[in-house]
Amino acid sequence: MVIAKTFFKKIIITTIFLLSLIPFFKSSSEELKWQNYTSFKDVRHIRFIQDTLYLATSGGILAISDFNEPGKEYINLDGLGTNDITDIIEDATGQKWAAGFGRLIRLDENNTKQFLFFNIDDKLIPLYRVVDDGNYLWVGTGIGLVLFSKDIDGGQIQDSYQLFDNLNPAPAVYDILLKNDSIWIATSNGLAVASRKDLSLLKSPTSWRGFNLGKYPELGMDTTTDVVSLDSQIFISTTKGVLRLDIDTLNGDTSFFSIPIGSDIVVNNISKIHDTLFVFYDDASQGGMGYIVDSVFYPLSTNGLPSAPKIGLKNNSGWWVTVVNGGVYNNASGTFQEYIYTGLPDNDISDITVNKEERITVGFRVKEAATFENNIWHKYNFWIRGGITNIITDSLERTWIGTLGNGLWLADNGTLTNYDENNSPLRGNTDNPPNGATYVIINGLVTDGHYLYAACYRALNNYPVVIADLNNLDSPAGWDSVGIVNGLNNAFVVDLDYYNGQLAVATEFDGVYLCHVGDDPFNTNITSQHYVRENSLLISNSTRAVKFAPDGTLWVGTNFGLSRFDNGIDRFIDVNLPSEVSSFV
Repeated sequence: MVIAKTFFKKIIITTIFLLSLIPFFKSSSEELKWQNYTSFKDVRHIRFIQDTLYLATSGGILAISDFNEPGKEYINLDGLGTNDITDIIEDATGQKWAAGFGRLIRLDENNTKQFLFFNIDDKLIPLYRVVDDGNYLWVGTGIGLVLFSKDIDGGQIQDSYQLFDNLNPAPAVYDILLKNDSIWIATSNGLAVASRKDLSLLKSPTSWRGFNLGKYPELGMDTTTDVVSLDSQIFISTTKGVLRLDIDTLNGDTSFFSIPIGSDIVVNNISKIHDTLFVFYDDASQGGMGYIVDSVFYPLSTNGLPSAPKIGLKNNSGWWVTVVNGGVYNNASGTFQEYIYTGLPDNDISDITVNKEERITVGFRVKEAATFENNIWHKYNFWIRGGITNIITDSLERTWIGTLGNGLWLADNGTLTNYDENNSPLRGNTDNPPNGATYVIINGLVTDGHYLYAACYRALNNYPVVIADLNNLDSPAGWDSVGIVNGLNNAFVVDLDYYNGQLAVATEFDGVYLCHVGDDPFNTNITSQHYVRENSLLISNSTRAVKFAPDGTLWVGTNFGLSRFDNGIDRFIDVNLPSEVSSFV
């Protein structure tokens, strides 16, 4: 279905954390207070540092000391510079380092410092792995290997390496292994090894030996994600499997032996834990985990995990395992249980509402909505189909949730009610018949306190705005719709807003309609005025958002800039945006 533009215009936060705008205006002199929320469920790497489990996640760093207590959070505003964290280590001196997007971060409770990594175009690059090597750190990046000096000028990049034998230049380096005098790297184009006795020689590709699909077809693919040393042997993982590197010392022949684990698996991680090689993988069912001894794989129980294991570590409190669908679990009780203090269900936020009691409810682009209560995010358990588009709180303190394909949901004191084509005037669209008729897309929600107005994108009956009487939802008489008979002649609605009896409706390609709905739309002769560039000087007919200011002034965001309606001349006036701001509003 052609829905991307109309959905994504409502995504208010697609970065890796949410700054929740919750001012508490208790007096005119009180400062604006902020509370920051993020999700630590998307875990990239985990490490034990002393007795604490550190999670490197897409929402920052979470340090867990007790399964039953919230962990310590480190986010962008704590000096990380980014919440997009991929690794964290403690070096031999006890100093903690983290890798994030474009940044190597030296963690300090009082003076965290960022070291920025740029490519030749002055663009920040991703960092994937950090390994301690005395006075240096080795850093795997999206464009090769970097040697970082901890000491020179308080920390600086010492050198970079992008040529590794016959591997493609500047591959992404996902893992690094220091073994004796050698350095091994797992890259997006294969495995490579070199001696690090003379670091200056690492600039030459001939100092490296590469292993990729061209020379070793048994690899199955070029991308190598992990490299581990165990009992003087080298093991690597690709997403397709785990392989042991075999070197014949008599004739120098080299080959890779694939460890039998299962059919059609996707290896998420291999780790050396207490001198044992462990594997965490996905497959057509729910994946699994286990260990390898003498090239034989032995499975372990994953009872309690909701999806495939992603990464795992073990200590005195049992296994800590992260999963593909997000979250971290511990099996100290015998079965895996979720650690509940990992924040938001996701960081890809589509909308947010706050009720009078300052209870926050958040919608996600690909996951269910969630409400923050008692310091825990509680997810609504309902089918969202394509994602959540809008969330508002009505005058009765109930939560309305618009979805991409599954109509409207009403959350009222723990009860969930779905409104779609079966019990309301909401309608699907003409895409992909006949399935489109049941694919009800909500692209806007607003209430005047008594009535709810919902924008139903491309309603197949050409009545794209639905009205609900908040006090009469169970009766057909409590519902109505606005469409062609009212002068609203375009069903490609993408947003709406209400002010003093007027409903502004934005369309994808046909400008703005201003519908007079009055104080009681059920007893009003609803009419519409149509504003386009040709009759009102609207900056563009491809509108994306409408909003009434508190004084009733109508503002329209388009793909070509911002317009403000001037009631004195009944025309739109272009609003000049700063040069650094996109014209796509």
